[in-house]
Amino acid sequence: MRPLEEGLVEIAKRCDSRVKIEYVSGVWRSFYDTYPDSDTCWRDLIESLTKGGFLYCRLCLSDQIEVQENSREFKCLNCKRHMSLTAGTFFERVRNIRAWFSAIWLFEHGVMVNSSFLSALTGLAYSSALNLTRSILDATAATKCGECKQFSSSHFSFVFARRSLASPMWLHPCYEENAERFSEQSFNTESAEEFVDCEFEAQDIDQATPASSDLRVLDVAEQLKQDEDHQLASEESLTELESQVLAAIADGYDEIDSVCTKLEVSIADVNSTVAMLQIYGLVDSLPGCKLKVRDSQSRRGDSDSFGTIECSIAIGKPKCLNKLCSGRLQSEKHESLERSCFEFMELLVDFCRRISRKYLYVYAGLIHIVSNSRQFVLPSPIIGSNFFNSSLQVSSELEDLSGKSRASGYVFASCLARGYMGSVKMRKSRTATVLSICMKR
Repeated sequence: MRPLEEGLVEIAKRCDSRVKIEYVSGVWRSFYDTYPDSDTCWRDLIESLTKGGFLYCRLCLSDQIEVQENSREFKCLNCKRHMSLTAGTFFERVRNIRAWFSAIWLFEHGVMVNSSFLSALTGLAYSSALNLTRSILDATAATKCGECKQFSSSHFSFVFARRSLASPMWLHPCYEENAERFSEQSFNTESAEEFVDCEFEAQDIDQATPASSDLRVLDVAEQLKQDEDHQLASEESLTELESQVLAAIADGYDEIDSVCTKLEVSIADVNSTVAMLQIYGLVDSLPGCKLKVRDSQSRRGDSDSFGTIECSIAIGKPKCLNKLCSGRLQSEKHESLERSCFEFMELLVDFCRRISRKYLYVYAGLIHIVSNSRQFVLPSPIIGSNFFNSSLQVSSELEDLSGKSRASGYVFASCLARGYMGSVKMRKSRTATVLSICMKR
C-alpha cells in the first residue's frame, strides 16, 4: 500500500469536482484510520469469518477449531489437522489483504473506482487491480435479489468492443449472443438426429462431406445476418443538442469535424452526444470515421403462443430473440425496463468505457452496488453523460462517514458469501445469454 499522502494526490488528480475530492479523500482517510496495517485487517477478517460460520475444517467439516494468535492457520480439534484461515473463502491465496480491504471499503462507501484508479491508489499492478475489481463485482452480482429482472445481453451491444473465444469469426463481438444460441440449437438438433439415426452412421470414406467447422461458420454468419433487425429508441426524449446533431448527420455532415463546424459546438460535446445517439440506436459508425443515421424500423406487439411479444427494449443493434428477456414478456410493465437498461449501460460506459461480453455479468455488480448505496461517486466519468448526475433516486449530497467504522456492509457480506473465485476461475467464466439487473432504486 502506498502512503496516505500519495493516495490523496491521486484522488485530487482523478476527481472532477471539489465535492467529490473532499468525499473520496475523507473515505480514504477513514480507511487508513480504521486499518493502519495488515494485522488489523486480518483480525477483522478472522472475526467476520467466525461470526459468519465460514471457519470450519474443510476435511471433517467440524467447527471445533483453535485459532492461534499471530498465525494465519487454525487447528481442527477433531482431526488434529492444520489449515489456512482463508481456505475456501473469498480471500483464499490473497497476499496483500490490506489492498483488498481498501477496494471493498471504497465500494462500501459508494466510491466506484475502476482498476486504473485502484492501481494508482494502492500501488498494485494494473493486472492485479483488474482481477481484484472484477472479483468484488462478481461477488456483488452473484448476490440474490428479489427485485432483479432478466435482460438479454444483446441490449448492451454498444459496449462490446473486445473479442473473446466465443465471438463468431469475422463478425463483431455484439453478435456473440446470437451465435451462441444458434450454435446451441444446431448442437441439440444434431444430437437428436444422431440418436434417432444411430444405425445408419456407416459411410464410405470417398463420400466425405466438407469440413463441418467451415459449414458451421458460414451457417452462423448467414443466420446472424438474417436475424439482424434494428430496433431504435424513440426520438421524442432527445435533448436539443442531440436533435441538432442527429439532424446534421441526416443532412450529410457525416464527420465529427463537419458537425462541429455546422453547429459551432465543441468537439467534446459532439463526441459525447454522438456516443449517446449510438447508445440510443439512432446513429451507426461507418469505416473512415463516418456517421450515418440508422433507418427507423421497429415492429412491436406481435404476440405468439408462448406469451411473449416483440421486445420492447429498443437498445442494441441485434434484434432481441431471447424469450427469457423481460422486455418480451406480456406480464411485465415495460415503462422502466428500457430506462434501467440504458442506465446500466451508461454507468458501464462511465466506469470502464468498453468491455468484452464475456465479463458483462461481472460488471452487472456495479448496478447492484449502486442500488444498495445511499449515494455513490464516479470520480471521473469518461463521456459527457455523467451517471452521478442522472435522475436516479440516490442522494446527490454526500453523507457523513460517521457510523461506518468497519468494512461489514453489503459488499463485504457479498464477498464472504461468494467464496473463492481466483483468477483462473474468473478467466473461465462467461456471461450467459440472459443476465439479471437489479431494479431496486
